[in-house]
Amino acid sequence: MEAGYKAYQARGEDGLAALMASLQQLPITRVDVSDELIAIAARIKGMYRMSLADTWILATAKQLGATLVHKDPEFEQAAMEVPLQPLPYR
Repeated sequence: MEAGYKAYQARGEDGLAALMASLQQLPITRVDVSDELIAIAARIKGMYRMSLADTWILATAKQLGATLVHKDPEFEQAAMEVPLQPLPYR
């Protein structure tokens, strides 16, 4: 969604459509909301001071047992939840 709104701001509907088409070509798995993911996200939001979007990202990584690759120091407070791989900060 974040990339989508940026593409829309830059190039309107055509930019958004191009981005969505590009995403379909990537070897990624779409994760939709489930009751389990909602519960994980609720616990994380209750435990940490972080944005709602970052809460969903962290909860998804936790549910999937994935390493969270990020550039956001906000995730460091939750390092015990999932393995973190920080990219260089600005």
